[in-house]
Amino acid sequence: MRIHFYDITANKPYDAYVLENEPLGGTEATVVRVAEGLAAIGHEVKVFQEGRKEAVKNLAEYLPLGEAETAETPHAAICLRIPILLPYVEKKLKLSHKLFLWCHDFNENDLILDYPILKDTKTHVICVSRTQQQIFKSRFLANKLIDCKITFIYNPIDDCLGPKLIPHNPNKLVYFSSPHKGLEHTLDMFQKLREHVPEYELFIANPGYYELPEVKMQNVTVLGNLPHKKAIQHVREAFCTFHMNEYPETFGLVYAESLAVGTPVLTSKCGATYEIIGNQEFLINVNNEKKVIDKILKWRKDGAPKAEMKEDFRLENVVKQWDNLLQKD
Repeated sequence: MRIHFYDITANKPYDAYVLENEPLGGTEATVVRVAEGLAAIGHEVKVFQEGRKEAVKNLAEYLPLGEAETAETPHAAICLRIPILLPYVEKKLKLSHKLFLWCHDFNENDLILDYPILKDTKTHVICVSRTQQQIFKSRFLANKLIDCKITFIYNPIDDCLGPKLIPHNPNKLVYFSSPHKGLEHTLDMFQKLREHVPEYELFIANPGYYELPEVKMQNVTVLGNLPHKKAIQHVREAFCTFHMNEYPETFGLVYAESLAVGTPVLTSKCGATYEIIGNQEFLINVNNEKKVIDKILKWRKDGAPKAEMKEDFRLENVVKQWDNLLQKD
């Protein structure tokens, strides 16, 4: 089966090599994992990207967007995030069905405005969590927009991620998200936490969607943009992923990966967070200083609850869902 992905939203080209060796955002990493996973089970997969100048090939092929016009017509086409390419894909490639929009953001207001495009192109919307799907569906129904299929498939976690038998550093906390997702509040709460345990250290990494503000604070180490392997190594070593975030997550890749390597998470219940984490003990009112500090100190004394990731997120399981959806009539 020929499967094409179209991405005009990424700030730089990406592929399997980039995922392995360079810093990469969660959405782009997810696209690579799904594309490579589908190619591994026998599909011919091409990922067309705005800004890419040269084609590269691993199991999937990554090409400049302009080469889509001369490529053989796919059996299924997936546009990322925004509907702007849907009419082009349908008409240029003569697709009358199996056209998908893969949404990684809570952009339901934009989709409602673009509903005529979704309807005219018979586009099937794919969300990354049940929470996101339910929000999209309710908003569409509230606006009496019913001629649109909306489903969800979770983002995948590499099958190689699992708990490693190394001791957690009891003083190491990590924040590995974009700075707009609660970094300022995390730093503020970290300062207050150190009033109780001065030994705590906070390590910060940034996937690169937004520029990281200058941080000058005792016991805070800014790691910058890290390749995935290095980021995961820090998470494995950490006592906790400390994320005082109230920005609603459509999935929450950093939480799923933390749990996959056995590292507890402390964050708020917003967006799809509870669905992805699945353990109420890891969720808290991040604005309640006493509760946050009491929780961390209790974990420090008695041990945190066991961190486990849902098997639904395993790459093999996610690829099966994609395969079933794309091959469905």
